[in-house]
Amino acid sequence: MICPNCGMEHDNNEQVCSLCGYEFTENAEADMTLSRTESEVMNSRTVSAGKKPKKNSLMIVIIAVLVIIVIGLAAFVIKLAADKKTQPTVSVPETTETTQSDIIETTTSTETATTSTTVTTTVTTTTVTTTKAVTEPPQTGEDYLLAYGWRINEADILNPDSIYRDYTLFDIDGNGIYEIMIRMGNSEADACYKIWTIEGNTVVYCGDIGAGNTYLTEMDGKLYINAAHMGYQHTEEITLIDNQIFTSVYYDSGSTMLEEYYTFGEYVDFCDFSDSSMLDTFSTAQYENGHYTSEIY
Repeated sequence: MICPNCGMEHDNNEQVCSLCGYEFTENAEADMTLSRTESEVMNSRTVSAGKKPKKNSLMIVIIAVLVIIVIGLAAFVIKLAADKKTQPTVSVPETTETTQSDIIETTTSTETATTSTTVTTTVTTTTVTTTKAVTEPPQTGEDYLLAYGWRINEADILNPDSIYRDYTLFDIDGNGIYEIMIRMGNSEADACYKIWTIEGNTVVYCGDIGAGNTYLTEMDGKLYINAAHMGYQHTEEITLIDNQIFTSVYYDSGSTMLEEYYTFGEYVDFCDFSDSSMLDTFSTAQYENGHYTSEIY
């Protein structure tokens, strides 16, 4: 029996609640009925309370399963995206001289209800450089040893008894090409300067000038031949026009006897036939035999 006042359980034969002092004797039947009802209610609550945890556990299991499924789907989608991004690189060879590198990006969008994946494919070109043979530019300038050397040898051979056996180089017309003047002769009477120049690849004979009792001087880039003998002096300027030698009077002492001669500039140096140093010094190129041809004079 349960006390209707405080809810404490008692035996059915008890008359007063030991907790609150309620008297069961006045309404014994009603108290019994009430006690049974309350007892049933309490039992019902106890049963309900015992079943509730079972429902909560089931819900937790369901939620955990759903979370695992969602995580699995997310991991699958991420792995699929990573596999598509690591596509192999395709190399396209090119045989070009100029280095070129083009990067082509192709973007493909795949849409689903919940995810969007972007795949980038990179194509890299491989450059192959072709090396061309480099042709050196042709030489410019003159090889005076090759052009004039054989003329000196010829003069040496043809005039073994010459009293003059020397030569000089001078740019008579100022065009950058030096003419050679070979002095030869068996006496003062027949001594002369034989003159050659170079035009293209041809050695051209320009003429000759008497050389007896003379000397050459240079002043302001011009060439002078001086004849001086027994107090008399005659000076002429030497010019070259169209590969022909000309002279013009520059000074003449006339009947006046000179105590000393005028130089009109600096003396021009000469080299012996056996000395090719001047030819080497003035050369600005070096060619093979056959580069030059010569006119017959």
